[in-house]
Amino acid sequence: ERKDGKVVRIYGTFQDITARKESEEALRTIQERFSNLVNSTDGIVWEADATTFVFTTVSHNAERMLGHSVADWLQPGFWVEHIHPDDRSAAVEYCAACTGRAEDHDFEYRFTASDGRIVWLRDIVRVVAEGGKVRWLRGLMIDITAQKLAGKALRESEEQYRTLVEHSPYCIHEIDVAGRLTSMNGAGLKMMGVDDVCLILETPYLDAVGPRDRARIAGLLAGALAGQASEFTFQGNNGLEFQSSFVPITDAQGIVHRLMGLSIDITARNQAELELRESEERFRQLAENIQEVFWISDVAKNQILYISPAYEKVWGRTCAQLYQHPRSWLEAIHPEDRPRIQHAAETKQALGLYDETYRILRSDGEVRWIHDEAYPVTGPTGEVQRIVGTAEDITARVALEEQVRQSQKLQTIGTLAAGIAHDFNNILAAILVNAELALMDTAPEHPARESLDGIKLASERAKGLVQQIMAFSSQQPMERHSLALGPLVLEVAKLLRATIPAGVRIDTSVAPDAPPVLADATQMHQILVNLCTNAWHALGDQLGCIEVNLRSATLTAEAASRIAGLRPGRFACLSVRDNGKGMDAATLKRIFDPFFTTKEPGKGTGLGLSVVHGIVRGYQGAIQVVSQPGEGATFTLYFPAFVSAPASTVPGGKASSSSRDTSRHILYVDDDESLLFAATRTLERLGHRVSAFVRPADAVKAFRDNPGQFDLAVTDMNMPEVTGLAFAQELLKVRADLPIMLVSGNIEEGLRHAAREAGIRGILCKPFKMDEISEAIHRLAAHIQPT
Repeated sequence: ERKDGKVVRIYGTFQDITARKESEEALRTIQERFSNLVNSTDGIVWEADATTFVFTTVSHNAERMLGHSVADWLQPGFWVEHIHPDDRSAAVEYCAACTGRAEDHDFEYRFTASDGRIVWLRDIVRVVAEGGKVRWLRGLMIDITAQKLAGKALRESEEQYRTLVEHSPYCIHEIDVAGRLTSMNGAGLKMMGVDDVCLILETPYLDAVGPRDRARIAGLLAGALAGQASEFTFQGNNGLEFQSSFVPITDAQGIVHRLMGLSIDITARNQAELELRESEERFRQLAENIQEVFWISDVAKNQILYISPAYEKVWGRTCAQLYQHPRSWLEAIHPEDRPRIQHAAETKQALGLYDETYRILRSDGEVRWIHDEAYPVTGPTGEVQRIVGTAEDITARVALEEQVRQSQKLQTIGTLAAGIAHDFNNILAAILVNAELALMDTAPEHPARESLDGIKLASERAKGLVQQIMAFSSQQPMERHSLALGPLVLEVAKLLRATIPAGVRIDTSVAPDAPPVLADATQMHQILVNLCTNAWHALGDQLGCIEVNLRSATLTAEAASRIAGLRPGRFACLSVRDNGKGMDAATLKRIFDPFFTTKEPGKGTGLGLSVVHGIVRGYQGAIQVVSQPGEGATFTLYFPAFVSAPASTVPGGKASSSSRDTSRHILYVDDDESLLFAATRTLERLGHRVSAFVRPADAVKAFRDNPGQFDLAVTDMNMPEVTGLAFAQELLKVRADLPIMLVSGNIEEGLRHAAREAGIRGILCKPFKMDEISEAIHRLAAHIQPT
């Protein structure tokens, strides 16, 4: 109340609003709880006008889920504008239709977030009516993007699985707990030879398994149904080989309700593996049994990838050592060859030009010759990845080639020597015959007698030298017989005992089972004398021993291959050993060279061992020589055994006739006038009448003019106009019964055979002495009547 403008009294009332306050507080609590509930819901809670679709309320999750602010959501047309264009019309029409029928609805659509993401939303909508008219729409938007993507991935996965199964080259199938097939893809049907899957559904899986493996597979399937994964191979009823694996498929409770299986046709693979194993076995057998060394190396890593077992036999080193130390193959090469081979390996192997011969030193000190070839193996781009090669031990071949070269050298020299000997024989024959004639015409007390004896003696020594030359060239006259070498060894030892000083012991050893040989006794005698004399000279002035040994030896193919020129079989093995000064390697290489000698001038011609070599070679035998300086020397000779006839003893001497020849008329032809003159005088001195001719044509004419006047004919073999064989045939055309004798300084078995074929009845080796030609004429004329 106011009085005079002043407040003088105040009136008031009190009202109890406790209940109202409590209600307001409860409402705020409810609103807060509702707001918290709405905002904590995993979705967007909203309310919109049912007519305009303008949002009036949106929970704050809208901004969190889609990025748009609440204020944006409340703008007219916002919701419709942000629906994905592909889903917009369908979503709006569906929502309007349901609202018009006052029906709650639930639909899905895509919505564009503020950052451009496309989000799948599930919208659950409640229609709210007031006064019988639809006024509001209230809903909950849930982000179902993850479920949508998962469903899509699931569908894609299922589609991929279906595509994989249908297009797989392998048999994919399922089996139920009863062991029956419930599905199979096309590849499986093709393997089983079935066109339609319906033909095999509900059939036992074991029906496809062959009888051999059926019981085993049944047990494995039982294990798979018990929850164990199984993998096995088996043979099908159709004969194919399969490799299968089964995985148990369980339900939510872990109970197996089917088996998923995969089967692969491994028939071709098994066949390929079998062929590979067989190929590897063949390679292993080849690599382990061939004499050549097969090797493979890695170029980049400088490693030996493979070396065949023959390496250990040839190199005398282990394969393990080579794998561990790849360069040890180079260290084994002879120092003189190593730089050349190292350079060749570095520059030629990758080009395919590596083809080398070199020496290696084995761990035992033995030297061997190797022929090594290598070839590059390139990769897809042409780079060299591997080097493969073969190394062959050619030691025996190199030795044989050396022997062949030596033999060819000896043969060449022998041919030359034979030619010289032939011409020398004619000269020597004339000297020897004239010396004998002069001695016959000279009284024993004549002063020239001593000189003539010297000429004869020198001629006979020269004759012996010529015989050695002919023996060296394997062209000396030979009469081969079955010969027991034992008596000959003892006879030569007895003969040498009288020549060799008493301080040198001669020991002989003759095995009783030593086989006879087909040989000429004179030549075998010559061999032994030469070898024993060489052994004596090797002793020098010192005391020593010469051992002569004869035994039987049987050589296998392998043993014979190590001795040049021999074949397997039984041999008479003759060895001569001394304990003299021995020989070095250089001397050993030359001992059979003609005119090579280590003796002082005047003490040897250098033909002795050459003659021995020539004789042994002519008997298809061989010689081995072992010697070291200061350790003496051993000569071992092998002669093929002769078993078709009993052995004979050493011939005691030549047959002679006590009766004198009746005078004969002899037709004599020789192109050497001096020899012809000497032979004519000799035959006339023996009481024969001689018609001598230098030209064979003149002799043929004289014979044709009066063929009956001649008792026999003597012809030289080698003449300028015609050979002695051809000359004899011309005479025999005129008179087939004419005895003819061929004279030659070079009488081989081939010449003997040709002479017999030509009808010639006798052969005489020159130079000859008077008693030799006399005896030959006597034998030739023994069965004819004198004229």
